[in-house]
Amino acid sequence: MGNLTRAGIARATSRTSFALWPGTGNVLVFMLAMIAAIAVLGSAVGYSLGRPERGSGISSRQARASADGALAAQATEIDRASVGETRVASFLGLEFGMSEEAIIAQKQDLGTSWGNLTVAHTLAASDRQGMTVAQVLQLHDRGMGWGQVAAALRFELNDAVRAVNAERRVARGLMKPDGKAAPIGGDGF
Repeated sequence: MGNLTRAGIARATSRTSFALWPGTGNVLVFMLAMIAAIAVLGSAVGYSLGRPERGSGISSRQARASADGALAAQATEIDRASVGETRVASFLGLEFGMSEEAIIAQKQDLGTSWGNLTVAHTLAASDRQGMTVAQVLQLHDRGMGWGQVAAALRFELNDAVRAVNAERRVARGLMKPDGKAAPIGGDGF
């Protein structure tokens, strides 16, 4: 097996290729490099293995469930609005910087309701990673509740609920559209 003294280890490592693919070099080096890469990537996106810090954006299961319920209720309320399909399209089109025809086409293309489209637009507008409305809706369509989607996008859940509530009021004609989605976080809440 070889000499396990310092000199033996030094000789063995000096002859070892340090390529990062198993089979062409030292598997241990490969594993250590992968662990380091995962740690660096985790740090870059803000995750840690320790306890979440206050204000870190990591939410509890209970907070996500509460936000799921609140955001789903707001989406349902938009869907039940008695202002009519054309007026909802007009209000939301103005709010999200789209024509009435464009937002109707988007709703049809994505196969979603006005409520879910409103939540998705609100979340996508404040996402710093640049997720599109379609990508946000896809997360929800794959079984994530709206609170889970907001948490996955690293939003403070109370801020997300407040922003969607503001957009619900626009969709129902209770507030004038201002041409931009309600911000989530520091820019207004």
